[in-house]
Amino acid sequence: YPSTEQGLMALVHRPSGEPQPKNWTMLADSIPTDPWGQEYRYRCTNSDAIAVSKPKYQLISSGKDSQFGTEDDLVYP
Repeated sequence: YPSTEQGLMALVHRPSGEPQPKNWTMLADSIPTDPWGQEYRYRCTNSDAIAVSKPKYQLISSGKDSQFGTEDDLVYP
């Protein structure tokens, strides 16, 4: 899994910095967008993500109002 800093851009361009992927394949032409056309935010939620084989992450949509940090934000998981 990419770090928070690498984010979803790691789906589009080979990430720089750590963690470096052993095998990388471009999975998207652009950062995925939510149903309202806004880019999702990605956050690695495991502080020791490099040492753990399956770190936890969150995908966040700003929701219908397109503002992060408001009541209609959608967070997975």
